[in-house]
Amino acid sequence: LIHSLSVYKYLRNFTKTLDNMQEDSLVIMGLLHDICKVNFFKKAIRNVKISGERRWEEHEYYTIEDQFPMGHGEKSVYLAMRFISLTDEEAISIRWHMGGYDDAARAYAGGRAQSNAFSTYPTAAALNIADMYVTHILGQ
Repeated sequence: LIHSLSVYKYLRNFTKTLDNMQEDSLVIMGLLHDICKVNFFKKAIRNVKISGERRWEEHEYYTIEDQFPMGHGEKSVYLAMRFISLTDEEAISIRWHMGGYDDAARAYAGGRAQSNAFSTYPTAAALNIADMYVTHILGQ
């Protein structure tokens, strides 16, 4: 939740100079871009050896349990659209918010689609930048 709220905050900042931006759309994009992560991680236990000792301790960690293997951005779009209608701009921005980290963007056709999305909808590029900033600079 903290991550998505921060992405929304920076998305608002990064889109101030764009014309006709709807606040509702910024809220939707910022808060729902990672909705695919809901029920995606599961707590598990593993034994970890204590350094320099002959004993083990149980430690909690998170494992991935992908119950709906659709992909990251496209899954977030699909899940959001189960509950609300998305504009083309919202759907495309959420779909491509991973930028170059999206496996589809690494293929020729996917890279062209992403480039076209960023050119057509500057908010798609802004959402990617906001997400990367919050993740890699702020560490959230």
